[in-house]
Amino acid sequence: GYATLYQNGVEVAAGSLHIPVGGITRTVNLIGDSVWGTEATFNGSLDEARISTIGRSSNWIWACWANIVSNNSYRMVFIPELGETTVPTNVTASGAYLTGNLTSIGSAAPTVYIYWGDNDATTNAGNWDYVATVGSEMSMGLFSKQVTGFNTDRTYFYRCAASNMGGVGWAPAPSAAWLVKPIATNQWYLMANPVQWGASASNNLNSVLGDQLVTGLGGGANKNAGDNLWTYTNGVSIRYWVTNNGTWTDTDGAAADFICKPGNGFWVKRLTSTAQSNMIFSGLAHTNAETVSFAQGQWTIFSWPWSSRLESAGSDPGWGFTTGVQGTYYDNADNMYIRYNGMWYAVWLYSDGRWYYKNKAPIAANRANVALEPGGAYYYYRRSGGTMTWTAPSD
Repeated sequence: GYATLYQNGVEVAAGSLHIPVGGITRTVNLIGDSVWGTEATFNGSLDEARISTIGRSSNWIWACWANIVSNNSYRMVFIPELGETTVPTNVTASGAYLTGNLTSIGSAAPTVYIYWGDNDATTNAGNWDYVATVGSEMSMGLFSKQVTGFNTDRTYFYRCAASNMGGVGWAPAPSAAWLVKPIATNQWYLMANPVQWGASASNNLNSVLGDQLVTGLGGGANKNAGDNLWTYTNGVSIRYWVTNNGTWTDTDGAAADFICKPGNGFWVKRLTSTAQSNMIFSGLAHTNAETVSFAQGQWTIFSWPWSSRLESAGSDPGWGFTTGVQGTYYDNADNMYIRYNGMWYAVWLYSDGRWYYKNKAPIAANRANVALEPGGAYYYYRRSGGTMTWTAPSD
């Protein structure tokens, strides 16, 4: 093992511990005595002895000593504090800069981390996919860290944290999010707005949402020349297109007044060849979702802002929709289009409350055991049974 010796809260020695001679296995550890019965016991006094099951930092050791030696005062220990999570910057298909703000160091200069991955683990450090260390003994102020190696066409999240002898402080909710969406000419894309920018007005096509979409799409002189966006709301399809001056308008030439809330989805089609190869979204993660209504005999586009599976890995049915219409075969059941490994699939909800690709036999081959990804968009057809209103479970 390895040990560090402190005197008056300050490290005075450190090194490897010896291994017992003769292959002896320790079965007991004693304080103030030896495992050898013939050895003398400790001749002195021990005050406030402690045993910990985890390793302690030098700051924690110092704080303990300071409180012991100060008989008439108590040293308060404070965790570091961070400001609200900020939007990632310089997002490309291969990397992004994740940013944060250390607003208070607490009792001692902390080590700062950025946790990130393709699901929002909030303040549960062990559930994040990756962690990047920004630095140790950090000062107050803004900081950033570049991350690379993420995939396109997938929504990623991050949350900042800082740790000192007082504990761990996290940036307040919500986490930040970003998405790099590859696009090709003359293809339809089922899209969802994976991020939000605070006020609903910012999610309007004529505000921040529209600006981010335009960075990946191309304009035209008319609705058949500019890249198109279609919404489907309350059984009505509405078409918008990008003009040559980089703004959105509807087919009648009026300004595009469309707010994409959590739970909304839309179709995008590239008609031009002048656009960039990627649409890039960056903002804050959804903290809530609109209730989605599926009207009978209609298609509904919706997005999924939680990290859950369409079909569970075990024997229980998957998330969502299992209380809806469940047909005995694929052409009399509710169905939905999903995109999995770059391909489009239709899945049907059968009478056993499970999702299948088409004909449910054989089960092992056709069970739709795929994830509904955060920020993903899906196209649902309600075959019968009236309107179904649905709110997904939160993680």
